[in-house]
Formats: sequence, structure tokens, C-alpha cells
Amino acid sequence: MNFRLFLLITLFSCIARPEPDWLNKQPNANDYWFGIGIVYKPYKGENIRNEARNSALNEIASQISVDIASSFKKITKENNFHIDELTKSIIDIRIENNLPNIEIIDSYQSKDKFCMLVRLSKVKYYDTIKKKRQNSIRAALGLLRKSETEFNYQSFSLLGQAMNEIIPYIDTPIEIEYPLGSDKIINLYSYIKLKSNEMINRISLIPEKHSIEIKFASSVNRKVKLEAID
Repeated sequence: MNFRLFLLITLFSCIARPEPDWLNKQPNANDYWFGIGIVYKPYKGENIRNEARNSALNEIASQISVDIASSFKKITKENNFHIDELTKSIIDIRIENNLPNIEIIDSYQSKDKFCMLVRLSKVKYYDTIKKKRQNSIRAALGLLRKSETEFNYQSFSLLGQAMNEIIPYIDTPIEIEYPLGSDKIINLYSYIKLKSNEMINRISLIPEKHSIEIKFASSVNRKVKLEAID
């Protein structure tokens, strides 16, 4: 076939392609989450495909957030968290962890828009979260043990790092044996909070002077010396 004729046929078939069914009716399957990203033209960004993909990912994230928000209700109430902020933080982490599992199923382009259909396997999603959760628990336990080895200025930082490791996964209670070999089962999140409070209560701050005179609207910087005692 003449190359020019082949090129014309190819271009015509691309231009004449009708809108795919998934634009009007989003696919539905028990084993997947689907997301559709639509970017309207003219587009002034750098990459219209990436923009459509990100929009589709946000749609998947909104579906996942329903489950996460529900499972976090009790935790947010007990710890005075703002559920929307916590859920968004968790979703961002979990979507980022699952980026390699996102599949681009189809894309469609017309003169006024670019569209993309993506999906995420629920099996792969939960398997990835399970592995990340186990890794985070191991890391948190290592930090916790280190914080308890010697009480010093680093202990608080170590406990904070341990808490940050497990926060994305506390929608399911983390109940483990600690210390290892003790046959004692703890809730890791609650235990870290308890240790933090215990360490705070161990500290006494004693000022060098028992009374300090401060003038209102004074621009003079005053330094106060404190002695920290365990």
C-alpha cells in the first residue's frame, strides 16, 4: 500500500473515532477501581497526558477515601484528629505507594478534550498496603526500642518518627508482642502515645529566676535560662 495513502487512512481513523463508551458510563468491576481524567482544550500546561492521568488518579483516590474515612472515624474521635486532613494524608501516601500498579486502559482525544481511563487492582492495592504496613511496623519497633534504650534529647524525636511510620496504617489496630518474647500484646499506636506522655512527665523545667519582670510593648529581647531535670 502507498505510504501516503496508509498515513491518510490512519489519520482519518484517529480523527473519526467515536467517543468510547466509558466516557458516558464508567466501567464497574468488583476487582478494580476505575478513574476517568478529562482535560479540556486549549491546555496551557506542559503535559496533557499527565494532567489527565492525575485527574483519573484523584477519582480513584476519592473512591478509596470512602473506606478509609469510615475506618478512621473511631481513631479521629479518640485522638481529636481532623478526619478530612488525616484521610487526605493517608490517601496521598497509599496512592503514591500504588503508582506502579496503576494501569492505563484507554485514552481518547478530540479537538476540544483529552480523556484517559485508568484502573487499580484491589488485590494489588491491598497486597501493597499489607507489605508497606509490615515494613513500617518493623521500622517503628526499631525506633521505639532505640528510644527506650537511653533517655535523652533524641528519645522524643525517635518516638515521633515511630509514630509517623505507623500513622498511615492505624485504620486496622496494630497489636503485636512487645518486647519480643515477653508474651505481652500491645497496641503499638497507644503504646507510643503512652511512652511519649511518660517521657514528658519525667521532665521538670526549673527557671533560673523565680520571677521575671516584663514591660508591656517592650522591644527589648529577654533571655530566660531553664534547667531541664529528669
